[in-house]
Parts: sequence; C-alpha cells; structure tokens
Amino acid sequence: MTSQVAPTLWVRKASGLTREIGGWSALAVTMCYAIGGGAHRLTWWATYWYPGCDPALASLITSIVALILMFVYAWMLITMPRTGGDYIYISRVVNPFVGFMSSFGYMMSAGLCNGILSFYALESFGSAINVYGLWTNNPGISALGTILGKDPMVKVLLSLIFITLFGIIAFLGLRAHVISVWIMFIIPVIFVIPMWIGYATNTPATTAVLWDKFIGAGTYEKIASEATRLGFDEAKFGTFSLNATLLATVAPGWAWVGTWQAAPSAGGEIKTVRSSAWIGVGLAGVLVALYYVFLPIVGFGAYGKMFIAKYIWMYKTHFADLSKIVPYPPFPHAGFFASPLWAENPVIALLPPIGVAFWQLNFLPTGYLICSRYIFSWSFDRFFPERFAAVNERFHSPHNAILLTWVVSILGIYGCWALEAGAAGAGFAALDTTWLWWWSSIPVCWAAIVLPYTRKDLYESGFKLDIAGIPLITILGLFGFFLSTYLWMLFIMAVPAWPDTFTLLLFWFLAGLIFLGLYVYNVRRGVDVKSIYAEVPPA
Repeated sequence: MTSQVAPTLWVRKASGLTREIGGWSALAVTMCYAIGGGAHRLTWWATYWYPGCDPALASLITSIVALILMFVYAWMLITMPRTGGDYIYISRVVNPFVGFMSSFGYMMSAGLCNGILSFYALESFGSAINVYGLWTNNPGISALGTILGKDPMVKVLLSLIFITLFGIIAFLGLRAHVISVWIMFIIPVIFVIPMWIGYATNTPATTAVLWDKFIGAGTYEKIASEATRLGFDEAKFGTFSLNATLLATVAPGWAWVGTWQAAPSAGGEIKTVRSSAWIGVGLAGVLVALYYVFLPIVGFGAYGKMFIAKYIWMYKTHFADLSKIVPYPPFPHAGFFASPLWAENPVIALLPPIGVAFWQLNFLPTGYLICSRYIFSWSFDRFFPERFAAVNERFHSPHNAILLTWVVSILGIYGCWALEAGAAGAGFAALDTTWLWWWSSIPVCWAAIVLPYTRKDLYESGFKLDIAGIPLITILGLFGFFLSTYLWMLFIMAVPAWPDTFTLLLFWFLAGLIFLGLYVYNVRRGVDVKSIYAEVPPA
C-alpha cells in the first residue's frame, strides 16, 4: 500500500503576494479607511440621537483610546510583518480560535461597510446636487439630489456599481490598488479645505447671514422656530449630559473602528516595515485624531450645536415641514453645512459635499484590501477553503478572496436598504459593524500584554523598549485593554438594535463552525496544526 505524505504546514512555501506599499502609501490607506461617514455624518447626527451630548468631547474620548490602539498595532506590525494583521498577532500569541473568530467578525464588518459607505457617499453626492440646485434656483436639480438622499433603490443600484468597480481595481493587483487609494485620498483632501476654512472663520451670527443668503431669506430663523413649535425639546437638547456624551462615543467610535488594522492587514506587502509602521499606523493615527476632534469643534462652533440638531431633527421627523421652508432639503452632514458658508462663491460651496462623498467612497479600496487579506491569510493557514489562498499569476492579487469580499459588500448594501425600508435585518449593519469590528482590538491588547513573556522569540526580533523594567508594549496593552473594553461595552448600550444581536452572534457562531470543521479535517489528513500556529507564516 502506498503511504500518504502529510500536507505541508501552509498551502505553499511563499505567499505569492508582492511588497508594493511604502510608509506614505500605508498612511494614505489608513486615512482613507478612517475618515468618512463617522466623522462627517454620524458625529453630527449624534446631536439628534443623544440629546445633550458634546460631539467634540465624545470624539476626544474615543480618539485617546484609539491612539493607544494605533501604537499597539504599529508595534505588533513591526514584530510580525505578515499579511493578515491582527489575525496573525492573536493566533500566534493568544489563541488560534480567538484569532480566527475575532478576524472573521472584523472581515464581515469591513465587508458590510463597503456597502454602507457606498450608500453614505451617495447621500453626500446628493447634497452636492441639492446645493447646486439651490444656487441655480433649479427645483429639478434639487429634486435629483433629494432622490439620491432619500430613495433606497436608487442607492442600491448605484452602490452595486461602486463596489463592483473597486472590486475590479483590487483584482488588477496591489500597484493599481495603491494608485486608486492615492487618487481617492488626494481628491477629498483638496475638496474639504473650504469646509475647514468656512467653519474656522465663522460664528453662529455670521453663519445665519450667509445661510439666508445661500438657502433663502429668513430660512435660518424659520427652521429654528418651526422646530421649537413642532416639539423640539430645547431644554433636553441644550443641556449638557455626560451620559449622553459617553453614549455618543459610538459615532466617532464607528468612525475609528478598525482603523488600526488598515495597513497591518497587508503587513506582508509593506516595504521597510519598521519606518512604514510608525508612518502608516502611528503618524496616520495622530492625523486622524486631529481631524476627528477639531472638525466638530470648528463645525459646531460656526453653527451652534442647537441649529444643527434642529435641522437634523426636522429632516428625520418632520421632513414635509422642513420642505416647506427649504424645498428639497439637502441631506445633513458636515459637507452640506459648510456649503452656505461660501454664499459669496457658490462654486467653492460645491466642494465640501463632494469632498465628503469621496471621503466615504474611498473606504472601498481599503475595505477590499483588508477583507481579502484576512480571507487569504486564513486560507494560507488551511483554516478556510484553500482556493481562497490562490493568487493571480499576472497581478499577484488574491482573486477568490476579492470575489468573496464583493459578496459580503452586497450584504452591507442590503443592511442599509433594510434600515430605510423597515425590512428584516435593519439593525445588523449598525450593530455588527460597531460591536464585532471593535472587538478584535481587545484580544490584540491581550497579545501585547503577554508578548514579551509568552513569545519572547517574537518580541526579541521586533521593537523593544522598557520603562522601569516593564516592556512598553505590555503597558500600552494594559491601558488599551481596559479602555477599549470600556468603549466596547458603551457601544453595545448605545446602538438600539437589540433584535439584530442574533445576526451578530450568528457571525461568531459561523466562525466557530468553520474553525472547528477545518481543525478536524486538517488533523485527519495529517496537518501539524499545532506547528502552524507556533510559527509566523512565510512572507
């Protein structure tokens, strides 16, 4: 009888991926991933969802925790520069099952977000069209902008086009992928400059004058007074609440969530890892934090929190009444509110909502990067169907993993449609992409705490720095673990989507079934599973 040779540890001796990402490209990846719907949309809507909150303070609290996580991940990237990011860190230091379960939840969240941010981007493009219609006094154009902001099926169809386009770019290889990231990074950086200038140079008094000049005479005061007449509770919305502010951290939290994994997900494809980690993860984190904290400071400083809350409240609860004051009201977000501040130059007024739309749309290339690399790394370890570890010979892209990412992205589009249509699954996109997404940072902090003690070989090969004899990575891990867990629990309380927690747990249950099934399968065919997770996979 012929003896069977046991399979090698990994699918092959080398990943087949190529190193195409430098430090500044890693920074662009991180910032495209991070700055989007959370900073420009959700943080502003927090004034409506959590009456009495301080959005700037909520952003500051979240950003402090996020910065700790950014530096933990930068450190781990230097220690284990491999594609798969935190799946590798957790599975090699803490536990393989925890690593797979955490990264599976993250992958599902990031994939869902491809669809979600396609939806959000269309709302922002709709605002830009609304602004143009207001400027030209053309109701037909304004109506078109409202359709993009309000019609779910239009957004479904256009979102499908977006996710398919960026999926094709991802298939064409990392070089084309990085070029698309840079294009999608530079455009919004330039286009939102007027937003920042407009907010920083105005006060509520000057804003009211410019609003009336741009939107219509007397409309600023009419919105404020009509909201009060219709039942807007000024005492509730205008009184600071620490509890509401802590709950509101879910808005910037959703903006930040997973940012630390953006560049590390392609760790095996990064050049000069040590410098790239500090630039693409550490420095990028600092820049994102500054953006998140100061945008609500200057934005709400220009308008006053109450007017923004009233406009969003009327848009959400009394749209017909708002439409009598502002025909075809633009969708409320940071880009739209900046437009009236350029009433003297309407061409510039178009730039902020377009810039915000691109900040949301530019998540897609990074979302494809992260999701496909997770899928690839599981398959390379033989804990996902091995066909997903296949790499295209010409483009060196994991094409099957990219295709699966496209499928998950469609679920995100469905979640947004369901939320607007009141269909089943209306909450899973919000709950799962917050709770599951943030969770993976917690076991990475566990890995950071014990790394110097349980995997001294890995710690010695990476970056080392002690304070009073205690490894700094252990200290960062301890603070990150405590604070990240605290925010994670706040997010659970802040998102009113409890009926859909079943889908969240279903994702983890599915991850458990996949891991268990492939564990048994690999053991039966003679794979040395223990050795797989004892070693860092080949680059």
